[in-house]
Amino acid sequence: MPKFILVDHSLRDTGGHHYPYATSVLQAAAAAGWTPVLATHRSFAARAALPADWPVHALFHDVSYSALTLDTQSARGVRPTLWRRLFAPWSRMLRAQRRARHARRFAQGCARLFAELRCADGDVVFVPTASELDLQGLAQFLGAGPPLPALRWHAQLHFGIHARRDWRRHGDARAATAMTESLRASLRVLAPLGLRLWCTTEPLAAQYQALGVADFRALPYPVHPSFTRQREFRAAPRPARIACLGHARREKNQRLLPALLEALWLEHFATGAAQLVVQNARPAQRAALEATVRRLRAATGARGMEHATASPLDLSAGRLDQQQYAALVCGSDVGLLLYDARRYHDRCSGVLLEMRVAGVPVIVPARSWLADQIEVDNQVWLEDCATELAVQSRLLALPVPAAGGALPVPSGCGALLLTRQWSADRLPADGETVTVEQRDERGGVLASESLWFEARAEAPQTRSLLPLHDHCRILHVAVARDLQLQAVSGTAPPRGALGLAIDSPAQAAGALHDLLRHLGHYKRHAAEHAVRCAVRSSAARIVAEILERD
Repeated sequence: MPKFILVDHSLRDTGGHHYPYATSVLQAAAAAGWTPVLATHRSFAARAALPADWPVHALFHDVSYSALTLDTQSARGVRPTLWRRLFAPWSRMLRAQRRARHARRFAQGCARLFAELRCADGDVVFVPTASELDLQGLAQFLGAGPPLPALRWHAQLHFGIHARRDWRRHGDARAATAMTESLRASLRVLAPLGLRLWCTTEPLAAQYQALGVADFRALPYPVHPSFTRQREFRAAPRPARIACLGHARREKNQRLLPALLEALWLEHFATGAAQLVVQNARPAQRAALEATVRRLRAATGARGMEHATASPLDLSAGRLDQQQYAALVCGSDVGLLLYDARRYHDRCSGVLLEMRVAGVPVIVPARSWLADQIEVDNQVWLEDCATELAVQSRLLALPVPAAGGALPVPSGCGALLLTRQWSADRLPADGETVTVEQRDERGGVLASESLWFEARAEAPQTRSLLPLHDHCRILHVAVARDLQLQAVSGTAPPRGALGLAIDSPAQAAGALHDLLRHLGHYKRHAAEHAVRCAVRSSAARIVAEILERD
């Protein structure tokens, strides 16, 4: 049988996303009639976890993810110091040398791999976690190494070129030039060999496609079948498990969790109604969370805790194997992904996809790829909700106030429905923010929240639902063109369907309160959506797309 060779030099153990990605894709390839072959980082020592008939080659020296790559999104906001400026030429020279060494080591790993393999015409080689440096190394190997059979080469890139979501108007020309030059040099060797290039998301593929050096396409990110098999639905869990999972990288903002605990302490965490679950908490964050719980318990005493049956905090989950991690995800009730939106404006999140396949509603940052995954369904829900509220005569039209003007809130209203109309000739590049300030009858500020309205060419309008404070009597709304305001009489309905996208971390507490208040609603919608998501994220589909492109 022909070989399907998956090269993941970042695969070092069974933790994280590399292991389920590789195993699910190779299992799908085997089911399609291919012989699976796996190549990994040289430290990989979990051979026993894999099928006995899979050839495994642990050969590569470096992982793909490196500060040496042209991942410009990770370098924003660094202000050069005098020391950095003085030594910039030397630093650039050292960086160039280290980049060359990284590419050379990847070439050496490829040389060792193909010296051990007996390949034949038509065998597939897929590198699912490639960087532009890895492509340089592959070009070095194929340009100078011994001739190989006519293999079918595929590589997938994960990180973006531009630091901004509206890169078509405000792109980083220098970053684009650097990436273009690097890829063009590699493709002089790789393009004649038929290398096919992929990205993990459509927006990411669009960035690379705009360089004009090759054809880039989006390849869905596979989710392991264990997240489907272990999926569960609990209509009224107690406590509701609020899960912050995955590697504790800085961009995931674990430092925001103590404030979230404090904001929702009395109503949800102290009573045992909710439990915050944090995987792989860093020592400093673990200490901060535990200190917060001790302080809040001391400050509130036994108030509200007499019926609590579980700790408000679970920090027991560390590095888990695939089955343990899938059980942790599937046993969660809300996924808390307070990621840096700028870092994820076009980038795929494996944790989010796992949550979606498991039927777990989520809180994600607005203006990001993560928000894109839930907002279409959320907008459908808000449209249906608006129609039902109108049938029930619960919508009261409000005038849009002049700039800085106050808007009285009708008595008995529990929410504000905002609708931003879009016209094709005035569609902004990204979207617009509307700030709503709630005040009491004396003018005291009760809450202030910025609402992000994503501009979508395929949708004539975008809605947002904002619950009103019990004592809100006056609204101040930043004026936006074509904005419609309606008060909702009675209690506020759920704000979304699959979860909520927040425009700033300060809004996490309000979003989580809404999900916990309407948890059955959110979990029903997430469970219905999970079936569709599992089909799109199946490894069989990924393998089929790879094979069909050839």
